[in-house]
Amino acid sequence: MTERDLSELKDLVERGDLPTHKLAGVATERDASMLTWMEQNYTGRGSWSNTEQGQQIVGSVLDRSIRKAAHNGRLELAAYLVGLTEIELTASEFSFSLELLTRIRNNQQPLMLLVLGDPNSGKTGHVFSDWFEAWRALHSDGLLVTNADVAVADYVIDGLNDLYEFCTEHSDRQKFVFIDEGSTHFDARTNAHVTAAQFTPLAKRFAKLQVDFATCGHTTMDIHPELKRLATTIAYKPELKRVQFYDDIDEDELLNPVFPDPIDGLDSPRIDYDPDDWAPLRFDLDSDRLRERHDI
Repeated sequence: MTERDLSELKDLVERGDLPTHKLAGVATERDASMLTWMEQNYTGRGSWSNTEQGQQIVGSVLDRSIRKAAHNGRLELAAYLVGLTEIELTASEFSFSLELLTRIRNNQQPLMLLVLGDPNSGKTGHVFSDWFEAWRALHSDGLLVTNADVAVADYVIDGLNDLYEFCTEHSDRQKFVFIDEGSTHFDARTNAHVTAAQFTPLAKRFAKLQVDFATCGHTTMDIHPELKRLATTIAYKPELKRVQFYDDIDEDELLNPVFPDPIDGLDSPRIDYDPDDWAPLRFDLDSDRLRERHDI
C-alpha cells in the first residue's frame, strides 16, 4: 500500500465508512473478493460493512492481515495500524493483533508482560509466536535475549549479571528480554529477597537500557509481588489456544479484562522451542553496580 492508500483508509475508518474493496493490498485477494461480493450483494439499508455481521467479518480479515504483515516485517503497515488505535473502535472491530502492537508500544514506555496459566497451556509459545513476532515487526533490528534455549535468540543468558552486562553493552539497541520458567525464578516464597534486591533495581533501568520484558508463571499467588506491581499487561491462558489480557491485579485477582471475551483459536507456535527446557537463571547481580553507573 502507498502512503496515499493508508491515509485514505484511515479517513474511511474514522468516518465509519469502510468500503471493503479498500482492503485490497491489506487483505488477501481471496478475502478482498469475498468482502466485495458481500458488499455488492447486500440488500439492506446502508453499507454491509457497517452491520454487526460485516464488522465482525471485516475485523477478522483485518486481524489476519495485521498478523501476516507483522510476521512478514511490513513495518510501515504495522506502524500505521498501531496509529489506528487512537480511534475509538467498537468491540466488534477490536483486533487482537492491533492490541498486541499497541501494548508493545505502550506510549514509549517499556512493556512488562506477565503471562499466567497452568503447565502445558502454551505460555512460552504465546510469548514467542504472538508477542515477540509483533514486537519484531516494530523493532526490525531489535535483539531477543532469553534464558530459553531457542535458535532465534540473539543471546542466551544464564543469570542476571549476564543480562546486565549484555544490556549495558548493547544499550543502543531495543531488546526483548524473555525469562522463561518465571514461576520458579520469581517465586514469591523461595526467591522473595533476591527478586526484590536484584531484579527490581534492574527492571527500573529497563527504559534507559531499551528493554521490553516478559516472563511466565502459573498463578498470581506464586509470582513475586514486584512482578505483579511492575506488569503493564497480564495475559492469562486457560488452555492452549485461548488467551485473555488484563490490565490490573488486585492482590491475587485479575482485573479489567481487555477483550469482551477470551480470544480463541491462537496459532500454533511458529518458533521451535523445547517445552522441557529448564531455562536456568542465577541471581548473581551485585546491585551496587547499578548505583555505580550514572549513565543508566
